[in-house]
Amino acid sequence: MIAGTERERTIRYIMERRCRDGGFCFYRLNEPNAADTYFALDSLRLLRCMPRDPATAAYLHSLQRDDGGYASLYIGYYVIKSLEILTSPPRIRPDAWLSGIIPILHERNRPIESTSCFERAYLFSDLCRALSIRLDETLRTELVRAIFACRHPDGGFGDLRSTMIETFHALSILSFLGHPLPVDRVERFFVECITRSSGT
Repeated sequence: MIAGTERERTIRYIMERRCRDGGFCFYRLNEPNAADTYFALDSLRLLRCMPRDPATAAYLHSLQRDDGGYASLYIGYYVIKSLEILTSPPRIRPDAWLSGIIPILHERNRPIESTSCFERAYLFSDLCRALSIRLDETLRTELVRAIFACRHPDGGFGDLRSTMIETFHALSILSFLGHPLPVDRVERFFVECITRSSGT
């Protein structure tokens, strides 16, 4: 944990990106968005410097539609996770909206900036965890089947090969589903990812 002058400089750097309506924008423009707001709040949480700012919760609440949904899974994820940091519930329980989103696994045509074939399923399951939503058995079984279809002989998970981020996402989803984790083989995969010369 950073402390002293570095901590104060970091807090100031984040707070300089607060917009007039309470959201945050990395570019220091008055164009707040859900993702930048989440990363700002989570950083402030780690720094143990959560501002008492009702405008931030109001901004996040404004991003929820009157039917309880959000413009996209990504916006909904960052809004709900931000509100979780603020210990403030959504204006409307988004259960119906979330249950209408089918998590896509093993996306072949996912956005180029996506780093994981499990990304949408991870966001979906993490939101279900945050909102205490239990999935029906059919969907749970399908998620487990699809995840293990992306498992490789080295013990990791991924699209064409095992990657650390996809393995993390796979384990997180399996944990949420209460499925036994293949700890030994996955541990061997992560050990093989260590660069021997630097230990990272």
